[in-house]
Amino acid sequence: MKRVRVPLIPIAIFFLALGIRVLYNLTVAKGYAPRFDAGEYQLFGLNLASTHHYTLHMMKLSDDAIAKRAPLWPFIIGAIALIFGPANFFPRLFYCFLGSGSCLLVYCFARDLFGRRIGLLAGSMAALYAGMFIYDGWLYSESLYTFMQLAFGYTLLRYQRTKRLLWAILSGLFIALASLTRPNGVSLLALVVVWALVMLWQQRLSLKKAVQAALIIIVVACVVIAPWTIRNYMLTHHFIPIALGTAPVLGGAYNDTTLHPNAMGDMPWMPKGSPMAQSMWINLHGEGLWIDAQTNKLHVPPSQVTNAGITAYMEYWVPIHLRDMPRLLALRLINTFTPYTSENGLPMIQFPTRISSIVVWDLVWYTTPLILLLAAGGFIATWRRWRQDLLPVYLIILLTIGINLATYGSSRFRAPIEPLFVILAAGFFWWLCMDEPGTRRYRRRQKQLS
Repeated sequence: MKRVRVPLIPIAIFFLALGIRVLYNLTVAKGYAPRFDAGEYQLFGLNLASTHHYTLHMMKLSDDAIAKRAPLWPFIIGAIALIFGPANFFPRLFYCFLGSGSCLLVYCFARDLFGRRIGLLAGSMAALYAGMFIYDGWLYSESLYTFMQLAFGYTLLRYQRTKRLLWAILSGLFIALASLTRPNGVSLLALVVVWALVMLWQQRLSLKKAVQAALIIIVVACVVIAPWTIRNYMLTHHFIPIALGTAPVLGGAYNDTTLHPNAMGDMPWMPKGSPMAQSMWINLHGEGLWIDAQTNKLHVPPSQVTNAGITAYMEYWVPIHLRDMPRLLALRLINTFTPYTSENGLPMIQFPTRISSIVVWDLVWYTTPLILLLAAGGFIATWRRWRQDLLPVYLIILLTIGINLATYGSSRFRAPIEPLFVILAAGFFWWLCMDEPGTRRYRRRQKQLS
């Protein structure tokens, strides 16, 4: 009789991550109230559960009310509400499990590349890293999108190594789920084309395999997304692939206000006298950050505050501010890699005087630079040996940073690539500690033998 092997390492990583996330929700996020985008996601989900209609305002069935948000997260919230009731703790508990799943994917990613020991280290780092678990305590879409994008990257890696079509099909599925979580997930389709071209150029895939994989991924993603696109067209008579939002995003990203410190003073989102402010080692003035339409100074007549009107203003604003664009993009790059930029909705900002909030705040400000430095070291250390295997990681990081520079310029939009930074950081420890081709010890031994 064969002995059943219990995967102790994955189980240990999952429950370590789950315990930390549940503790975070029971302490820092106790009494959390969804606000801003999180509040809208909850309203969509609860309306779906109670009325079975996917709208924001039942009394006014405008395009904005019907297709303002990507549907996957509200549908999950609605399903949870049908089973457990409307309390927001249960969607956050779902995020605890999903975030733990992201940690498992980090373990699998690092294990496949660097071995089981480094995989254990990577999974443990992901479980403990505040940059990953803070998003599992509120109702924004960060955690869901992070999991879907990370799963896409892992399935792409598996296809590179096995050439099995199942992994290409799963890649397309996860692109579709990422897109139904956030509209910018559709950009992953362009990433697939670039990936296939690079794989072909590096002779890792034949022309047949590269074209086959790209077509399968794109077709599967489009087929899964298509029903929602058809639904949007039938209700609005406009072509809306996932959701509205391009015009407000661009209007908030390119305007006079975003070029200057915020008008409300330094850190308006930080309560005055908060102990958390003492941990900040830079001053944040909100320069370069996206500003919502109610706050920014768009010189658009009220009658033209529409998607078309805001887009037209952005197209007018950019050409006459070309000299300001390098500074604006530099500010957004700084904000991207700042441990934290202005986000009012996080639980630790809602309850800034709690000891647990202060502890998590300190973890964010002091562990994030460490992970980013280790990731940079890992990128350099693994480039020769693993650059082809890590191509999905590099492309996803570049794409995410590029979209953030073009739109929000906020550290919150670094969240989907935090697991990838952990994987690169694990690569640094692989180079430092292991004795394999490409590592420090191996090269030293080769020099001694020669």
